Amino acid sequence: VRTTILSRAVIGIIYGAPESEYATAFLVDDCHALTVQHAFGDQRSAKGRQITFAVNVDGPATSWTTTRGRVVAEGGIETRPRSGVTGRIDDWALIRLRKCLGRIYGHVRLSARLPGTDEAIGIAGYPSDRPLTQGVSIDTNCHIHGMRSRASLHDCAAVPGNSGGPLFRIAEENGRPILEG
Repeated sequence: VRTTILSRAVIGIIYGAPESEYATAFLVDDCHALTVQHAFGDQRSAKGRQITFAVNVDGPATSWTTTRGRVVAEGGIETRPRSGVTGRIDDWALIRLRKCLGRIYGHVRLSARLPGTDEAIGIAGYPSDRPLTQGVSIDTNCHIHGMRSRASLHDCAAVPGNSGGPLFRIAEENGRPILEG
C-alpha cells in the first residue's frame, strides 16, 4: 500500500450514470474501486453497467485522471415477498477499472475488523454542497455510536455526494500512516 494520510488520489468520484450526477468512490486495490450501489438507482442491478472513475478531482475536469470501468459485483437487488417492493440488499458496488490506477496512486487498505462503539473514525468524500474543484473533504473528528444490522451509526459530516466514500481509521504500515477502511 502506497497510501499516506494526505494522499487524495485514492479517493475519487464516479460519474456517467443517468440516475445520479456523481458519487464518491475509492481505490481498494490496483484495478478496483468501491462505491455505493444507489448511484445506479434502486430498481435494477448495477452489475455490468459502465461508469467513469476519476481521481485528482481538485481542479478543472481536464486535469482529472480518469478511466472507464464496469460494475463487476454489488450488494444486490431483491423483491420482498410480502410487500412486492424491490430495493437494495446492501449498498455497495465494486468497479473493475480499465486502467489500474491503484498501481499508480495506492489504495485504501480494507479491513475485516468493524469499528467499535465510540471508536474514532474519519470519512472522506466529495459532498455536493461544495464545488468538486475544492477537492476531497475529510472529517477526522467523528465516532461510531452503534451498529444496526450491517449499518454503522456515526456522527460524521456527510451530505449527498459523500455517498460511496470510505469510513476509515488511521493505521500504520511499515512505520507510515495509511487509510484503513
